[in-house]
Amino acid sequence: MLFSTRTLTAIAACMVTLPSVVYAQCLAIRTYQHSRPLMNDVLTMEFWYEGQKVCQQRASEFFADNEDYYQWDCTDLVVPEYSWRIQARENGKQVHVQEINGAGEVTIDYGMTMKETKTWTACGVMGDTACKLEDTYFESCSWTDDLCTEGVHTCTLCDGKATCDVPP
Repeated sequence: MLFSTRTLTAIAACMVTLPSVVYAQCLAIRTYQHSRPLMNDVLTMEFWYEGQKVCQQRASEFFADNEDYYQWDCTDLVVPEYSWRIQARENGKQVHVQEINGAGEVTIDYGMTMKETKTWTACGVMGDTACKLEDTYFESCSWTDDLCTEGVHTCTLCDGKATCDVPP
C-alpha cells in the first residue's frame, strides 16, 4: 500500500501536533472539594494535558477528611489504549498521576507539585439568628514541576467554582 506525499505530510503533521502519553508534556490537575456537614462531601477533579482537558471527574464521601483517597482513570485523548490514573487525597491538595498502558501496567509515575491552593468557609446551615454549621471549601492546582515552565504554563484556580473549563 502506497501513500501519497500529501497523506504522509498530513500524518506527520498530526503526529507532531497532537499530545500523546508517550511524550508527556505539562500535566496539570485542579481539584475542588466542598465539605458539607450532614451531607456527602464532593471532590471535583480536572486533568489537563498541554492546555487540553483530558477529563473531569467527581467523587463523594460522607464526612470526608484529609486521609480519604480518591482515584480516577481517564482515557488518553490520542491513544485510547492508554489511560491516565489520577489519585488525590488531603482534600485534593496532594495528587499523583500515572500513565497506564493497554495491559493495565503503570508505565510512568509523574511527580506533581502543588502550585496554588485556597481554603475558605461559608455558612452551610443558617439558624434563626446565626450560622449553625459551616461548609468548607478547598481549591488547589498542581502540575508536573519538571515538565511545566513558569511563564509558558500556568496553574491557576477557578476562583471558587468547581470547574471553569479554561486551561490552568
